Amino acid sequence: MSRTPLPVALLAAALNSPAPAIALADEPASPPSWQSITLYGVVDIGVAYQSHGANASDYFAQGVGFGVSKNSGSAVTGLAPNGLSQTRLGVKGTHAFSEDLSGLFTLETRFSPLSGEIANGPHSLLQNNGVALAAQSANGDSSQAGQLFSAAAWAGVSSKRFGTLTLGRQNGLLYDNVLAYDPLAGSYAFSLIGFSSSAAGGGYSEYNRLNNSARYVSGLGPVRFGAQYQASGQEVGGQGYQFNIGASHAGLSADLTYTNKRDAISLGSWSPTTAQLTVLQRQGLTLANSLAADVADTRSVSLMARSEWDDWTVFGGYEAIVYSTPDSTLPYVAVGASTIGGYAIGSLNTTSFAKAKVLGVSWAGAKYALTQEIALMGAVYHYRQNSYATDRSADCSSSISAACSGIENAFSLVADYRYDDNIDFYGGVLHSRVEDGLSAGYLNTSVLSVMSGVRIAFRASHQSRRKS
Repeated sequence: MSRTPLPVALLAAALNSPAPAIALADEPASPPSWQSITLYGVVDIGVAYQSHGANASDYFAQGVGFGVSKNSGSAVTGLAPNGLSQTRLGVKGTHAFSEDLSGLFTLETRFSPLSGEIANGPHSLLQNNGVALAAQSANGDSSQAGQLFSAAAWAGVSSKRFGTLTLGRQNGLLYDNVLAYDPLAGSYAFSLIGFSSSAAGGGYSEYNRLNNSARYVSGLGPVRFGAQYQASGQEVGGQGYQFNIGASHAGLSADLTYTNKRDAISLGSWSPTTAQLTVLQRQGLTLANSLAADVADTRSVSLMARSEWDDWTVFGGYEAIVYSTPDSTLPYVAVGASTIGGYAIGSLNTTSFAKAKVLGVSWAGAKYALTQEIALMGAVYHYRQNSYATDRSADCSSSISAACSGIENAFSLVADYRYDDNIDFYGGVLHSRVEDGLSAGYLNTSVLSVMSGVRIAFRASHQSRRKS
């Protein structure tokens, strides 16, 4: 299998930039008569142990099974990527048209430092098609599906008076809030909401980042607000909306976010059963080119807050996600149709939520600056779902069905040593456990994960005075 090369355009931009200066801190705001281009990146790699895990994946963004998953099998120790931050390479730029108006853009890709492969969640699922659960490698659906710019490809305009409007592939408002209000900032190795990633997408992980989206954010004094619209499309399902309002004052910050997505798609691997293989053959598809898909309408409401004083920062949040059966699906959300990353839909399930599923996600934690260089972080996470079974298992609270009520709990502790502005070393633990309906079909119901690693960041900026 050939490897996907890293974006040549980004590397060429770095090589052709005349004498870039390495920035060791945040860049100051550019004067209106300047334009700037910044090449930036992060490499995050280390060693991890899982008490029950799966082999590492070259394509799964998280790399290994830091949190408990269905295929969490025997103990695993080895190199692991992306513990605190996902490895990335990007370029961004701004251009001032006037004292008030600027143009801006970002192009960013994310990949595995172990293999160089661009993050591709659906491909990690494809690799496990027809593979028995105990033999699977780490896998999961994702908004990152092998795109050249798997994390961002957007451009827009920004006004100091009227706000910022951006168009293209970009983070959802909810995803940005989760990163800001999670004590571990969405870490794969130490944050349950970072590892599972579905909460940040308002129900399904494919919607952490939104293709074909228009996003507007602005503010008035301490109050901020935003709106985002995603047009329906071949790879993204139906229309999506996100709205946000928040405020900050004297070290306290809070945001309220609402999301709504029609025909949201969640991909999964085919199980190695004769019945499912027969379905594939009838459609002229194979294990090598198709995936199973669940489709639902999703809505979520979340409230998150953060408070800072002295050397402490305290975080907390709650999100309620509602999954329901779509009234009807779009013509291109169908068996045989292409979905995110160009993968074919081999089966389509639209009836999982005849009774609405409600998933509550809550978390709390803190960050403490022990010294100027050492930070200690800790968090607890709690997931709870209702019983949405409609057959004889209705109102069940056991592991006989994934539709029974269930809970998942996790806690983490992390120490981070910042050597300088570009390098930090970290180590920590995450323990996660599922019960009842959320443990249905799992090989093991708990995982203790331990990781230590190094994160290296850089940014190189070039600024040139605009010609008059």
